[in-house]
Amino acid sequence: MRLLAAHRLLAAVEYVPQIPPKFENQKYKEQGGIVTETTPAKWLAAALRLEIDPGSQNKIDALKVKIKTGVPLDPPTLFLKNGRVVKHSGRHRAAAALQLGIETIPIILIPLEGEVTKTVQSQKTGKTIEL
Repeated sequence: MRLLAAHRLLAAVEYVPQIPPKFENQKYKEQGGIVTETTPAKWLAAALRLEIDPGSQNKIDALKVKIKTGVPLDPPTLFLKNGRVVKHSGRHRAAAALQLGIETIPIILIPLEGEVTKTVQSQKTGKTIEL
């Protein structure tokens, strides 16, 4: 019975976006950016690898508390040059969502060159990822 109650609690947790972003990328629309959504795992696959050491896990744990209590957070962001991820912001936020079992998260895609696209080349592997 406890497992079922825990599952219901987890299913109710969602990532609440802060739009417009509070800290970063406040002018994403002016830059041709869009807000969309994807899975935390796909977002993390597109960004550089996050080493989860004790310091990183502490940040992730603090973000998990914020997500569980409904505190709005800036959406993780990917910056694209002709479809290739060249910069990112939000690895700890995406990792927190992944650890919480959240299925989809809001993200911002900002094109630095070219068009914005949900088919991107990973920053770490160069592989094509469909967000």
